[in-house]
Amino acid sequence: MIWVRWVAHMIQDEHRSVLAFGGCVVLLAACGGQINSSTELETANRPTTSDSGMRASRPPVVVRDAGVANAEADASTAATSVSMEPARDAAVSDKPAGSGGAVAAGAGGSGGGPHAAGAGGAPAAEPGGSYTVTGSWPARKIAVAQRPGSLVFTKIKVDDRFLAESCSIADYNRDGIPDISAGRRWWEGPFGSSGAVNEHVFRSGHDGLPRTGAEAELYTGVSDDWACYAEDVDRDGFTDIINITCPDVDETMVPNAAARQRSGTAVWYKNPGARVATTADMWKAYPMHDDVRGEQHGLSDVDGDGLPEIYGACKSCGNPGSNSVTRGFYQIDPDDATSEWTYKAVTQSYPWPGGGWLHGFGFGDVNKDGKVDFLERAGVWTNILADRPDTNAHYDVRLYGDLEEDDAKAGGSHMFSTDVDGDGDMDIITADLAHAWGISWYEQTAAGEFTKHKFVGTPEEDLVASFSQPHALEVADMDGDGISDVIAGKSYLAHPEGLDDPDLRGDPVNYVFKVKRSAGAVVLEPHPIDTSNEKVGIGRQIAVGHIDTDGVMDVCIASKLGVYVFLGQ
Repeated sequence: MIWVRWVAHMIQDEHRSVLAFGGCVVLLAACGGQINSSTELETANRPTTSDSGMRASRPPVVVRDAGVANAEADASTAATSVSMEPARDAAVSDKPAGSGGAVAAGAGGSGGGPHAAGAGGAPAAEPGGSYTVTGSWPARKIAVAQRPGSLVFTKIKVDDRFLAESCSIADYNRDGIPDISAGRRWWEGPFGSSGAVNEHVFRSGHDGLPRTGAEAELYTGVSDDWACYAEDVDRDGFTDIINITCPDVDETMVPNAAARQRSGTAVWYKNPGARVATTADMWKAYPMHDDVRGEQHGLSDVDGDGLPEIYGACKSCGNPGSNSVTRGFYQIDPDDATSEWTYKAVTQSYPWPGGGWLHGFGFGDVNKDGKVDFLERAGVWTNILADRPDTNAHYDVRLYGDLEEDDAKAGGSHMFSTDVDGDGDMDIITADLAHAWGISWYEQTAAGEFTKHKFVGTPEEDLVASFSQPHALEVADMDGDGISDVIAGKSYLAHPEGLDDPDLRGDPVNYVFKVKRSAGAVVLEPHPIDTSNEKVGIGRQIAVGHIDTDGVMDVCIASKLGVYVFLGQ
């Protein structure tokens, strides 16, 4: 067992938990943090007002808090950390932001391929690789060879309106310079002190939405972009855009609803190719699925064909009756990219909670068998390509105490499996509750046993960082040391007034939590991404990757406070 401790803290968590089950492992948890400095070029103008079905056959896993475990064994430290791959050697870059780097010729932003996670040495640029990096698809090919970074970022305003809650990174016009998209727009790179020079509208939808926090914004202030992905869906060499909306909005209450992408849907928009930077035509839309529930989504190659699957939840997909929902993933037809994607249920059926506002989803290889597992707030499902429900492949891990059918909407953020402490097995990272407090990682201390380490919480807990509404999370090696870090922050006005979100208008911070290991201990060191006086927090999804081509990791954020890029230095 590895003992872990906080940076300059010796903390004892009050929520004890250890997970155990028959022969394999699984968990769900959280993340967040603070520290460092970034150069700001332009700042945002913040608004002035601002499972009823079958139960799993395995017994519930017990989750013990690090404070108790440590007190029983010794009496001191509590926990913190994150990891993923052995350290890589890489030369320090002396190139300024936006300068040329080792980009694969012709890279268009598509994914897939045998890019082995954990291989020694700096990862090389790969033809056809993605400019976006995500912990849910660690083997994805990447277009830019990574170089070390300082975890200091230059902030650049793209647009200070509330246009979207997600953004993506890709070279849409194939000029060798990465671009970004958010909502109904894409912007050409490079991004300098004046932001983006060329803006393009590629689909119908909304423009700036209200963000005062008024109760009516439960309908009028909800974006039609909660997850977007840059992916060459039809494999024609040009990167397309996948867009997923929020799950269930009463569209009779939404202004100009007919112009927006309908809630609870996924659509991909076809890049027009060589005309993309000059045409004013809308990109052709291809519906992927009309029943996409859940508030977090992510990509991975589940079946090994090089094409992405997307996790989510479905109410109408073969569930018994109209009052149940399963969690699973959506698959493309490899022979016809324009046809509707197929939903594959992974979990048992759960009672329908009255809406698709479900939290806590992820992909990861928790048992290290080389296959993608499905992570959710009630446990982890392995062997997910098999027929469902296969309760023998379910680890019943209750990370939210006794949360079950009566509170089905509650849960955390995006979920990831990664070797946090470097001991060779996989741990899990996620938020405790997306609309409250807490981010934690769950350490596998022995086969089938896990210990919770909370590192972001309430001010009274005196952890590394304190902020509420940790609605989105990402895992990636942000400084090039070969160890995966955590990217998280606060979603400002995640709900409008009247829904009891704690600290609704608190400082909208965002962080990289750097994992440091030394002498058998792990330290989670928080580095603020946005150090300006007008911070922008996070939206419903965080994009990390290469917005320029210098090899240092960058961040793209679309939130209620605007669209911004943060160039790593």
